[in-house]
Amino acid sequence: MLEDLKVALSAMQQQGSLSQAEADRYLQPTTMQDALQGVLHDAATGRGKKAIRTLLVNRCFTQINAGDPLATEYLDMKSNGVQDAQAAIALERLKSTLKAAIPPENVLDFSIPWAPEGLDVKMERHQVYLSQMGDKVTEVAAKVLADQLVQIPKLSNIEHEVHHHMRWLERNSTGMIGRPDSLRHVKDFLEQRFDREKSLFSFLPPKRPGCAMVITGAEGCGKSKLLCVAVAEVSRPLVEPDSSMGSMASGHNGEPTPIIIFRAIGNSHSLRTGRDVLRSMCLQLASVVQSTEPVPLDYSELSVRFGMLLAEAGESRRVLLILDGLDQLVRIQQDEQCRWQCRLDVTLQPCSFRDGVL
Repeated sequence: MLEDLKVALSAMQQQGSLSQAEADRYLQPTTMQDALQGVLHDAATGRGKKAIRTLLVNRCFTQINAGDPLATEYLDMKSNGVQDAQAAIALERLKSTLKAAIPPENVLDFSIPWAPEGLDVKMERHQVYLSQMGDKVTEVAAKVLADQLVQIPKLSNIEHEVHHHMRWLERNSTGMIGRPDSLRHVKDFLEQRFDREKSLFSFLPPKRPGCAMVITGAEGCGKSKLLCVAVAEVSRPLVEPDSSMGSMASGHNGEPTPIIIFRAIGNSHSLRTGRDVLRSMCLQLASVVQSTEPVPLDYSELSVRFGMLLAEAGESRRVLLILDGLDQLVRIQQDEQCRWQCRLDVTLQPCSFRDGVL
């Protein structure tokens, strides 16, 4: 079948209906195509249009004996035992494409003598080759990694935490099926759309700040997914390269987008108590308003500070506090300062959302 495919591809090339690159794709294994696409993508996004994160090891045997039983593991052979010249030419084209996309210092060429067993670890020349290859791969890979690490912006602890939770939210913001009414209710609330006749929240006046929604339901019924999708559709994109605090400067039509404070409590070992959550939110708000005043540890002081930071941040933009998994907080009875209290020292009007499905 493979031989017939090659004949057909050759005929199509001669007719001009198929290019050489298109023909090669039919003959290359899927893994090879994936690797090539990865290298080309790396080159397209790398400095100088080179695949700076790619390392190519090009090992060639000299005087290889095609008649050795193990030669088929290193050479493309036809069914009649003859080396496939067309496949060898295609391999050279692939090498040429890769070398053109990869910086010269990331291309390692090795030429070693053929052994009856192919690569023989008992052969001294082969031992030297393996040692040199290992050392060079380590050297080049370490350099590539060091160059990449230098370019990664250094994040503070709170920036890293916010980024972690926002990425979690983003990963869970797709793939929801059904529940359009539930999604609309949550989005209306997040966007402060309160239609007196049609909205579930018709008892609330329009544009009323300081409202709270509680989504309740059985475990595993999709509360987190519903919440993530609603937030994502209200505030796309969720994460931008220049925004480590999970908030964007402007949204559609230049309108200010909300400051998003999202915590997936069950997805973080550092958020076990109410005080942990409150202090984490204070740290994010302090970063948003560029406050240099230290954030306290005491729960009562945190409550006061949180209200002040929330008021300051909310002067110009709305603030969305989104807490997923409040039921997973640990109650610490011995320390009243650390206990979670279902009350914040800011004006919040709680209202529960209980849909027929949730």
